Amino acid sequence: MFAFFGKKILDMAITLLGITFICFLLVRLVPGDPVLLMAGERGMDPTAYAEAKARMGLDKPVYVQFVDYLTKVVQGDLGTSAVSKASVWSEFKERFPATLELSLVGLVFATLIAIPFGILAALKKNTFFDYFLMGGSLTGYSMPIFWWGLVLILVFSVKLGITP
Repeated sequence: MFAFFGKKILDMAITLLGITFICFLLVRLVPGDPVLLMAGERGMDPTAYAEAKARMGLDKPVYVQFVDYLTKVVQGDLGTSAVSKASVWSEFKERFPATLELSLVGLVFATLIAIPFGILAALKKNTFFDYFLMGGSLTGYSMPIFWWGLVLILVFSVKLGITP
């Protein structure tokens, strides 16, 4: 039993590390220089550029940058936001309650709809009603969330005039 859970935890850790590395690498492969982007349109002189690049650790090889990043994350240092110049952790703490609230409301709403529909589909197995509910739920689940946002804006704001 312990070996089973130990293997699962090890698999999760390896997967998390792999996904983290892929995301880290993808951010590094994006065109553009982060130091020049932070400098803005006015730019900066070569010495300030070199200092900023060294301060951000961008003068090191990618694998060293990744190890530095992981070390800081494990210590609780998520870095500084390039936009607000504030700590990413403080930005996260500020916005997490609203994210949690929206997620929980969505979960409750989806559950209140999904359970009765699932029961009805099970009771009316292999009927038009069953196929309609299953097809509708599969279609709804497959659509991107931004598309649903546009549809809801169209219905509630443009057609029904309920929201501004």
